[in-house]
Amino acid sequence: MSDHSNNCVEVELRPFKHQVGGHTCVLELTRSTICKPYVEREAWFYENEPEELKDFTPKYLGETYVTCDIQNDRKFLVARVTSEIASRDGPARAENHHEPVQHSAYNPCVKKRRKRPHSDSISGLEAWSSTCIDRQINQYGFWANNQPQKFIILENLVCDYERPCLMDLKMGVRKYGPDDETEEKRKLLEDRYALSTSATLGFRLCGSQVYKPKINVYTFHDKYFGRALDPEGAIKELMQFFHNGVELRVDVIRQVVSKLESLQSALMSQKRIFFNSASLLIIYDGKTNRCSTCKSCSKDLSLDTKNENSSTKLSDEIVHDLSNLDTSSAIATCSDTSQVKSDNNDKPFCEKCFDKETKTTKVDVRVIDFANVTENMVSKDGVENIADDTIVYGLMKLKEILAQILKDNESV
Repeated sequence: MSDHSNNCVEVELRPFKHQVGGHTCVLELTRSTICKPYVEREAWFYENEPEELKDFTPKYLGETYVTCDIQNDRKFLVARVTSEIASRDGPARAENHHEPVQHSAYNPCVKKRRKRPHSDSISGLEAWSSTCIDRQINQYGFWANNQPQKFIILENLVCDYERPCLMDLKMGVRKYGPDDETEEKRKLLEDRYALSTSATLGFRLCGSQVYKPKINVYTFHDKYFGRALDPEGAIKELMQFFHNGVELRVDVIRQVVSKLESLQSALMSQKRIFFNSASLLIIYDGKTNRCSTCKSCSKDLSLDTKNENSSTKLSDEIVHDLSNLDTSSAIATCSDTSQVKSDNNDKPFCEKCFDKETKTTKVDVRVIDFANVTENMVSKDGVENIADDTIVYGLMKLKEILAQILKDNESV
């Protein structure tokens, strides 16, 4: 980016507390913007992105350079950005204390941000992001000799969510990308592919966080957890992601399936970009007005997941591994049946916490991480293998699994 002193400010960055996957750091720039290390192929994608995909990717806002100053074991990360980017947010919600700290280009002293609310620290948010920052410094040599590092600026997809629940899935059936040229790197990725659900399902879990409203905490799983899952474990983890500790959020799953359909159509319709692999980010707001937040309704909640008449049915090549998997999950009911009401989805509410104006839960599905894209390719026989040889295969499997979960729970 151009550096005009009259049009730029310096902003102190912080770890992006809702980063759940990846091996490089994601930093929060302002409430509605984040930044991540620059990768030439990814920057190329954003600059040449097909119109068909723009509703399914983060908005690209340019580039910046980030410096790191370590004082008394604290890392001060600073980016120089235009005033337009620094001021694009409205007032942050007071409870989150997300106001960007800015200072003039003529005053290099970075002001400290306010301390975060205690609730953030006890929930374990930011742990993965902070781990990735340390990895950038210790393993990849970022900011060695005080050298600034180039980053790209993207929109923060979860800035308007109150309790964002996220799952990062590595999509793709190709074992390595176009830039993975060394034999050692290819062997590593081949083994990782073969030993994970990437080989059978076309995707694997790279990280997740789920808000549990009944106990007011997040649960978190990282990429190492995801690599160890077999197909049955991956499907169970999908169910856990859509389960808030009280009920399975079938309303969210329905929206996700619909958005996956739209994404698949967009990927199939564009002919310019070929995805060797990418990450799929599933997001929904875990804040709910259901009975899980009402003390009088949550005291006798029970979840029965031992319905012997229900099993997950998937494609023939993996059905033998999953024939005994149960995806039914009873919905929690209010202990005081005299107070129970139901909404349009036949979910229980009591008089105390029933909200006639409850809106549809905010849900989003986006493709992120474009370090392994190329201009479109065709197979040796001249036929494009988009459905079988890209991230579309994993999307189809994911839809199949979620559709089966919905089917097993439609009468619950």
